[in-house]
Amino acid sequence: MLTAGIAHFDGMYQAHEQHLSRRPSPPPTEPPTTRVNSLIDECDALTHRLDVWFKESIVFKALGQAGEEPNAELVWGIASGTVGTYVALMLWAQEIRDRPVPLEWVPVYDAIAEIADGPIRQIRRFAFDWETHANDYVRAVRAGRPEPPLVITLKLAMTPAARSNFLSAARDLQRSRSARR
Repeated sequence: MLTAGIAHFDGMYQAHEQHLSRRPSPPPTEPPTTRVNSLIDECDALTHRLDVWFKESIVFKALGQAGEEPNAELVWGIASGTVGTYVALMLWAQEIRDRPVPLEWVPVYDAIAEIADGPIRQIRRFAFDWETHANDYVRAVRAGRPEPPLVITLKLAMTPAARSNFLSAARDLQRSRSARR
């Protein structure tokens, strides 16, 4: 269910990985600085949406314990919440890449959009790993065998490269603006 949901958005994922931009001209009159700080908070808020679905108590209720059937509604909730976050992060990054900004700000905005790359790839990788582990767990529970340890690790984090690119773009912008004064 989870991998099918992720796979459904493969075209969007491939477009995201190309980091394409469709910025219109001319840029807005609003200074881009008014938005930069809140953009990173928005990405963080999107990734924290998964905290609700991956609480240990929710996951074990979803998969069922010895002698119990999985709770299809909760399994669906976990899968749809994960896919929804995956898609929301790609849309967030694309919206930033499409945002009209002055030319000197383009590298900063592109670097901000890259912040979502790590979490997007991490969710994608997790989805394919999760299905294998969850299926093994459910099969063992149904067969009455000792439950294999169910290890769920989904840590969404900005990659070091994205952080470095953002800091570098911000420094370059600051230098170029200082040189013009």
